[in-house]
Amino acid sequence: MNLRRFFVLLMILLAGGINCFGQSFSAVKSNEALIKREAPVADFFAEDTVVTAGDALNFTSLSTGNPTFFCWTIEGASPSVVYLENPMVVYNMPGVYDVQLIISNSAGSDTLIKHDYIHVLEEQSQLPPGWEYNPSLTQHTIIIFQESNPRIFESPIQPGDYIGVFYEDDYGDKKCGGAILWDGTGNTAIVAQGDNFLTQEKDGFMIGETFTWKLYSWESQQDFPAGVIYDSQLQLDAFVPNAVSGVQDISAGTRITIAIPQGWSGVSSHVQPWGANLSTLFASHLNDVEMIFDGTGYFRPDENINTIGNWENKGYQVKLRNSISLEVSGYAVDETNIDIASGWNMIPVPVNCAISISDLPIEQRNEILIVQEIAGNKVFYPEFNIHTLQHFEPGKAYLLKSSGNFILNFNACE
Repeated sequence: MNLRRFFVLLMILLAGGINCFGQSFSAVKSNEALIKREAPVADFFAEDTVVTAGDALNFTSLSTGNPTFFCWTIEGASPSVVYLENPMVVYNMPGVYDVQLIISNSAGSDTLIKHDYIHVLEEQSQLPPGWEYNPSLTQHTIIIFQESNPRIFESPIQPGDYIGVFYEDDYGDKKCGGAILWDGTGNTAIVAQGDNFLTQEKDGFMIGETFTWKLYSWESQQDFPAGVIYDSQLQLDAFVPNAVSGVQDISAGTRITIAIPQGWSGVSSHVQPWGANLSTLFASHLNDVEMIFDGTGYFRPDENINTIGNWENKGYQVKLRNSISLEVSGYAVDETNIDIASGWNMIPVPVNCAISISDLPIEQRNEILIVQEIAGNKVFYPEFNIHTLQHFEPGKAYLLKSSGNFILNFNACE
């Protein structure tokens, strides 16, 4: 190449480049730079890097480049692999752990590993008596949100009280399968432990076994059966390895007091008692109880007769030697609709408010011939326009005569 041709070529390159397949070298270089700018860059942080075993921890992605894929590998946590942008996990065992985040989009991918990032300390708190449990290789994380407001008899539990999940062992007894101390300051989580197949006896949850809940109060030194409402997005109520559930509400029972007068009266309860056997329910008042009748069976404590068995969601005729205040602790009854048969019925009031008889649907009122107090003079007698009885009162039971079979709907109280 002579010197003149060399200078011509150099000027062409400086002026804009030589096209290759219709594209200049400089344009290719520019597009490569654009692709690099659009490729994602991984970054993240944890809300805390020093936690206690059993604590829940939130991770937040700070990645740039609008990634569309996230894969977290969170050593020592449950779950340990998560495909969410901002996951929550639980650390169940003390130790020092790495965290890795892989992200990607159409322009590329990136990986960030933070070594020895999370320090998990030994849990110092003491489990309630009988709440000990064995760690397992199969686990199920249950997030307890702060707004779940765990409470016993509608009073919030205190910081330091416990929430636990229980399974049934080989002998039918309830055993703790995971527990967490409640500090009331934020979200937390229970790690439910699966059954260890290497041990002879069942010592954890079987796959598909439903969670049973309890709350423990240090103040009262006892635990209470609890009911929960699961989060609509995380509503799994049974054990599945590596799965996640969420709890929106958790409460242990309702406590009511029913005033029962001396002599005969009609009694019911909108709370199904935990100690449902009549001998247990009336344990403090056995000397005052002469007889309880449910239409077919009797309870006569003086004669050691109990053909009724357990208190149920129905009406009872009670005869007392003295007036009493019966305390009932348990759960609100599930079924507020009462099956009515043709003829006479003894009915309960399964809600905690007065229900106006005149507000019942017309098709139900048309079936009612008479409603009367079991021990009293108030009557609802539509045929003769007698309405001295106007409401079904909670805690009471009534006699109702029907012209046919129907379902009496007690709407929930507002």
